[in-house]
Amino acid sequence: MAPPLTGQEGQDRPNRQQLMRQIEQRFMARATEELGLDAGQAERLRSTVTHFAIERRLLEQRERDVKRGLTGQLRPGVAADQDSLVVLLDALTETRMSYIQSFKDELTEMTEYLDPVQRAQYVMLRERLLQQIRRAQAARQRQGGGAPGQQPDI
Repeated sequence: MAPPLTGQEGQDRPNRQQLMRQIEQRFMARATEELGLDAGQAERLRSTVTHFAIERRLLEQRERDVKRGLTGQLRPGVAADQDSLVVLLDALTETRMSYIQSFKDELTEMTEYLDPVQRAQYVMLRERLLQQIRRAQAARQRQGGGAPGQQPDI
């Protein structure tokens, strides 16, 4: 559910994609069990999660592109283009707002088939998974692998 880490697009990608599929499957199985979902609810949840995960991956890529632009403008010893910085900062703000809105839209869509308790359970379950992923990424970075600042999306 997270975008590929920089430097892992090559030979590690198939293994990473397989691992991500396994994580997604286990997460959905656990969500189905913990939320007490029937088959129809589980399928709708899977569809919703997939749709918004794709949307957020695109937003995450956009944010990385904007940050590269900012970094390019803020090179030491080179005068930054003020107009470009304004455009890039506006783009960064808009992208982050769109990212937040995607979570709101996702939860709104879930109101069609999950009750408030189930939605809250889902949010907490996803938060625990994200924390585990962040810890694993931090450990990998300490060991010299992975890209700093990656934001996984589940």
